[in-house]
Amino acid sequence: PVQTGLVLIPLLTAFTQAGRPGWGKLEDLASRAAGYLLRSRGTDGRWGDKTWSAVNFPKYEYLIYPFIQEFAPLHAMALYERSQALARRGAP
Repeated sequence: PVQTGLVLIPLLTAFTQAGRPGWGKLEDLASRAAGYLLRSRGTDGRWGDKTWSAVNFPKYEYLIYPFIQEFAPLHAMALYERSQALARRGAP
């Protein structure tokens, strides 16, 4: 979930802040990613992703950023909801 969120955030940020057309091309990908994030939440509503967030030196140093594990999926879901609202309104 953390990696999905980290990929989805810049895509949706570009859409929501620039107001560029193209939601039709992005909508399927964003919808599938958001669906995955929703399905992967725990019963407490958190993601609890224990995977590595970054690799500095393969086979030697792998990093887990605890706050990113929860923040990235949540941020991505918020941007997804905003993107859908903008698309429904026909925002420029």
